Amino acid sequence: MTSWLGTSTEGPLLKDGKLDQARFNEPSGLWVDGKKMYVADASNNCVREVDMDSGEVKTMELKGVPRGGGCYGGVCKFEF
Repeated sequence: MTSWLGTSTEGPLLKDGKLDQARFNEPSGLWVDGKKMYVADASNNCVREVDMDSGEVKTMELKGVPRGGGCYGGVCKFEF
C-alpha cells in the first residue's frame, strides 16, 4: 500500500500543506469534484480540500454557526 496523502509522523494532527506534509486525524469520507477532492477529517471536525493539480491540502473555511469545535485562526470547525 502506498501513502500519497499525509504523513504518520509525530506532530500536530491538523496540518495543511503539500500532499506529503499534510496531517489528517481520522479521515472518514471522500468526495471528488473534478480536480478537487474533499476529505471529512472526522477527529479534527473539519473538511479538507485537496487540489489534485497543485498538490496542496487546505482546511475549508465554512460559513455559518459552528457546533462543537468552534472557530480558531479564522477556520470554523463543525461537528457533522
